[in-house]
Amino acid sequence: MLRRSTIDQNSRFGQYGVRLAVVIYVLVLAAVSWFYPRAQWDMVAYTAVAIEGEASSASQLHAASWAAVQARVSEGEFIELTADRPYRVAQYADADAFASVLPFYRIKLLYVELASLLSDFMQPVDALRLISTVSVLAVGLVCLLWVWPSARGADGFIIVPLLALCDLGYLGQYVTPDLFSAAFLLGGALLWMRGAGWIAVVPLLLAILARPDHLVFAGLLMLAAAGLRTAWRPLVALLGLAVPSYFAISHFADHPGWWVHFWFSNVEMVASVEGFEPAFSPAIYMGALIKGAVRSLVTESWWAVLSLQLLALAFIAPSCRTMDRRVLTLIVAAIGAIPAKFLIAPMYETRFYTPYLLIAGLCLIEPTRKAFRARRSGGASDGLPENVRL
Repeated sequence: MLRRSTIDQNSRFGQYGVRLAVVIYVLVLAAVSWFYPRAQWDMVAYTAVAIEGEASSASQLHAASWAAVQARVSEGEFIELTADRPYRVAQYADADAFASVLPFYRIKLLYVELASLLSDFMQPVDALRLISTVSVLAVGLVCLLWVWPSARGADGFIIVPLLALCDLGYLGQYVTPDLFSAAFLLGGALLWMRGAGWIAVVPLLLAILARPDHLVFAGLLMLAAAGLRTAWRPLVALLGLAVPSYFAISHFADHPGWWVHFWFSNVEMVASVEGFEPAFSPAIYMGALIKGAVRSLVTESWWAVLSLQLLALAFIAPSCRTMDRRVLTLIVAAIGAIPAKFLIAPMYETRFYTPYLLIAGLCLIEPTRKAFRARRSGGASDGLPENVRL
């Protein structure tokens, strides 16, 4: 009886330890995000689309955007933003060229509209940085809620490094919609996993409105749910809302289409996309895939995290039939979304895959723990194939 009481007490201490570790880490990242932000060129474009309703011409918008950014960055950062390479020189000098690339940013509708709303009450760059900081807290909160019921002491050594390897701190310091959309995607995935499928449609749709490329994950989640026959109807409704919304937003944002965006992001950042209509080339497409893969291997961490998650999935494979089907569905959809998204747009940076890595990682913690426990208790007869025994 005393031994059971001691075990229960240690378990509670372990749970509190995990929660405290996550809370402290996320609070530190949020503080750094707000007090020590970094500058990147995209912040200029997002500032522009946030305040474009106040400008009457491209030249006025150009001047207002650069003035807002200059007021919030150091002299050295401003020089880097305006003179670091030919593309940036052209964007700083030519208002029409600057205006031509804004549809690439305007398509992140929810992110832009929130920034625009906040810009009525505060400086535009501060508004964008506030969104990034709050997004760090939101992602941390969802991760904490995800592991709250079943956390163990050792989980802290998994969750905090997972957040770090998924670039949570890096993303908080920059102006991008990545963490903002990730908070909605993680929240929607958690609600769906916990049985609130119809409620989950709302945050999942908001994630897509903030970053339309999350449609890839939504589509794979629906297919996986239908294949495993678990709560697929809300996901069909989600796609029924998201797909027409995507086309409507693309139209009103004057988005030039997939191939032009692909070229701009992965082949060459042309100074102006006005009238730019390159013909599709399989050779250029394959070259971009290879370039993106090599850059990922050299400079990024997402492929390493994905490799570990695939190894964990192989380890728990014998018990997949007895797993919670919603958890398995999320793992399959999240892991599958990474190569699918890479094939559509081979972006090498970890930030493009952050929410999928977090979803898969959080879903794998409990099944992997159970598989290790079964192996310890069952020995060599636990049913695991030889190629995944440790």
